[in-house]
Amino acid sequence: MVDTIPEDPVPKDHRIAIGDVVIGMREHGRSSSRPSLVFLPALGVPLRYYDKLLRLWAARGRHVLSMEWRGMPESPVGNSGRARFGYSNLLREDLPAVVRLAQDLGTGDVVMVGHSMGGQLAVLAAVFHDAGLGARSSVRFL
Repeated sequence: MVDTIPEDPVPKDHRIAIGDVVIGMREHGRSSSRPSLVFLPALGVPLRYYDKLLRLWAARGRHVLSMEWRGMPESPVGNSGRARFGYSNLLREDLPAVVRLAQDLGTGDVVMVGHSMGGQLAVLAAVFHDAGLGARSSVRFL
């Protein structure tokens, strides 16, 4: 059991522009020979909720990229009451862009890990593999 989780040497924030939407991402740890983890949070849960978990994975030698879904503090959509987007946008636009960034920053291999709806969207992405996921190297889903 880990009593204390070491501080990350300053996680790095990234922004991905998809049309007029900006997806916020946070990178913990350093790239290594192991696949990068792409963490997909639950819908409606901000990234800061997962800070300890992401720092723990990084402290154990994992390269981790996490994202916030559209409409969250790190991925604002302007007037969210009028913004129109759905799961199709998340699967066909957001996730492929997030995976490409993870592949560029890491070894090319990616393991997707999700909590709650993030896990379900990872499974849907695996089913709809033609969404652009895995176009380079390998993407695995947990």
